[in-house]
Amino acid sequence: MASAEQLKALLRSHLEGDNDRFISVAMQVAAHEAKVGHGKLATDLRDIIDQAKSRRGAGSPVPIGRPRGELANLLEASYPKARLGDMILGKALASRIDRVIREQRHAGKIPDSHSFVMAATNHPRVLDRALFRRFDDILHFEMPEISQIAELLKARLGPAASRDIAWSDLAGWAVGLSFADVARVTNDVLEDALVGQRQRIQEEEIRAVIDERKAVSNRLAVLGA
Repeated sequence: MASAEQLKALLRSHLEGDNDRFISVAMQVAAHEAKVGHGKLATDLRDIIDQAKSRRGAGSPVPIGRPRGELANLLEASYPKARLGDMILGKALASRIDRVIREQRHAGKIPDSHSFVMAATNHPRVLDRALFRRFDDILHFEMPEISQIAELLKARLGPAASRDIAWSDLAGWAVGLSFADVARVTNDVLEDALVGQRQRIQEEEIRAVIDERKAVSNRLAVLGA
């Protein structure tokens, strides 16, 4: 059965609406059950997880305001896949985001829903400069540093990983990957462990997936050049 830490992680992620972490922990539980011989339970858990993945984003009761007018063909509105509180940020960027939130609240621009509009792009050069004037502030999200990569890897994989993993060494190996790429690495590692019915993730497994992601990232960079 799930450990005490896994149960707490499941409850915490459910209460915070963190679907990605909820599914990651559930996958760890399923892998453990398969490892100890509870095949039927592991299969049932995997089926539930697959159903949850297929239903994500469908039928949400909270409506999203869609872009209108001149912005209708430029912007896409969607539910967030990441929460600010779960992001690994540098001190300077975290401080600036906190300042922006406080300024917006002071100006009365954040409604009772405690939300405000954020937009992101990987291709700022192709956007009309007039679009940027629609926003109160512009933040530049740098590539992650070694310490930030290590923190992200450990936060997502730590509960299911071997205790002797050198997170800093892995982070150094992953330098050059974006935050999104590192997050994909952790998801792929967890899925591989679940399919392979491995109870503990080893360092070489993480390193292999990092190599795969770096190869994909390099190919995409060549195509985009």
